[in-house]
Amino acid sequence: MSCGVCIQTRNEGASRKQTTEKNRPTIRLNIIAVPKDVAAQHVRRPLVEYYESENNYRSARYYDEIVGPSIEDKLDRLTFVCQHLDDQFMTGDDDATHLALQLCDNDSSSVGIPAMTIDRAMATGNILYPMSSAWNPMFSVLYDPYATQAYEAAISQPTFVSLSTSGTIDTSAAALQASVSGEVAGGVMPQGEQPCLTVYLMEKDVFSDSQLFWTDEEKEERQGEYTHANVIRDILCNAEPIAAEGAFTWNTTFADPDPLWNTESLYLVAFVHRDGQKGGKFMHVFNSAEGQISDVTGIEGLATSKENGRNIYDLSGRNIYDLSGRKVSASSATSVLPKGVYI
Repeated sequence: MSCGVCIQTRNEGASRKQTTEKNRPTIRLNIIAVPKDVAAQHVRRPLVEYYESENNYRSARYYDEIVGPSIEDKLDRLTFVCQHLDDQFMTGDDDATHLALQLCDNDSSSVGIPAMTIDRAMATGNILYPMSSAWNPMFSVLYDPYATQAYEAAISQPTFVSLSTSGTIDTSAAALQASVSGEVAGGVMPQGEQPCLTVYLMEKDVFSDSQLFWTDEEKEERQGEYTHANVIRDILCNAEPIAAEGAFTWNTTFADPDPLWNTESLYLVAFVHRDGQKGGKFMHVFNSAEGQISDVTGIEGLATSKENGRNIYDLSGRNIYDLSGRKVSASSATSVLPKGVYI
């Protein structure tokens, strides 16, 4: 359920006579409350994002020495993504920089790397971590024990969204199929607001030796090969609105993956969140999911012959569908199926 709260405050240094209805500031809050019976039906998986760049040596160092060890034993309960700014791993027109600015309401002085967000909403003040700037969802790298406290606090937050994601890749046809399905409990989203779906194509453990350094001394000491654990290779779905209540599905075909990518290390990340149209403090992630991508080359065991290099399948007594749910039609008991993924 969503409810509005109006809080009126008074300047404590002014007398009651000086404080009038006209000069009394008003703060309006919109609270998204998840009923206990709804929360019990959904498992929470927070989204942790780490902002880094090969143009900033400290971000890679902080990940290796601080961030990575603190999340290692929690990866089955957290979705972890590295947002790369202004380097070879960035997506689009430096999407991560635009995202960081959006989170900070376009206040560039609040954007710095390395940095982190948890569900694009959790301030470090939630765990008594000292802050030196105004509240925003981005904060400096969390050290343990603060990191563990923050992750556990995020995991314990209730949610009203469930989702799962999976994919298949046909390396012979150079095509990847990705799908997401889930459910949004009714009566929770603020009236007139739709949740959004974002889907990332990810690659694990990408090696690079192009890290820049601040000084020659650091370069001499630290140069070498770095492992980037969670690289966004493409944004398959970017804040696409979904229904505010009920089940939802999404699927796409991604053609011609970059041959430099390791297809065996690709996977999917999907999350449901607010659209942020009201500002950086309204970009909450409600839930996230990770999904594996399996290698599929086609239907086995049905081929009867070949025609011009294409398999002719015996479809008698069988229903064959593509991943969009369309039934494969056949004019007779046999049909020619192009390369692709079928069920």
